[in-house]
Amino acid sequence: TWNNFRSGGTDQRPAHWMADLAPEEPTICTDECDSGQVLLWLPVSNSGLADSPSFVVRFADAAGVTIHEEVVGLLPSSESAILGPIFLTSAQWGSRSSVIVDANEAVEECDESNNERDLGGWPCE
Repeated sequence: TWNNFRSGGTDQRPAHWMADLAPEEPTICTDECDSGQVLLWLPVSNSGLADSPSFVVRFADAAGVTIHEEVVGLLPSSESAILGPIFLTSAQWGSRSSVIVDANEAVEECDESNNERDLGGWPCE
């Protein structure tokens, strides 16, 4: 751990420790497909060694147009947050959708390549 005799009991972690945010597999409820909408819950994890400050999670259609956006507050190291329920319509979803974590690139991360997840086509088909 970082809290050793050299740290003098401070809560400061080494400067090279960073957060690592990633969207996980969503849970999609298709009970409302007849009315043209789905409910979605999205786990977002921080597997890095440092806490993450606030960041934006953006859902986008195939053209990259934002269809939904949420702000997540502080996410401690090794913890997850679950966003939802999020209502999305078939018109919003379009032919494909994706989700981008830290869409505003406000968090310095050790791996920026795992911030996006393809949600695929409309789940009611």
